[in-house]
Amino acid sequence: EAFKRHNMKPPAELRGLPGDSAARKFDQSVCEMIKKRNALQHIARNRQKQLESILRQLAHMEKESQAIMATPSGESTEAKKLKELENRLDHTIIQCNEANHIRNIYENILDKLQQE
Repeated sequence: EAFKRHNMKPPAELRGLPGDSAARKFDQSVCEMIKKRNALQHIARNRQKQLESILRQLAHMEKESQAIMATPSGESTEAKKLKELENRLDHTIIQCNEANHIRNIYENILDKLQQE
C-alpha cells in the first residue's frame, strides 16, 4: 500500500507478500542498510584519523629534514658559527706550527753559537 501511495513499484523480493510481511522485510532491509552506512562511516572516521596522524608525522619529518639539510650548507646560524670556529682553529694551528718551526730554527742557531 505504501508503494502504491507514492506511485512506486515494490522491489522484487517484496512482491506477492502480505502487507505486514512486506513492511517487516522492508524495515529489516532499511535497518541493514543503516548498519552498513554506520559501519562505513566508522571506517571513514578511523581512516581520517589515521590520515591526520600520518600527515602530522610527515610535517614533523619535513621539519627535521629541513633542519638536517640546512646544517651542511651553512644556512643555519649554528653551522655558520661552527664553520667560523673551525676556521679560527685551523688558523691558530698554522700559527702555532710556524712558531714552533721558528723556535726550532733559533734553538739550532743558539746551539751552533754555543758550540763555537
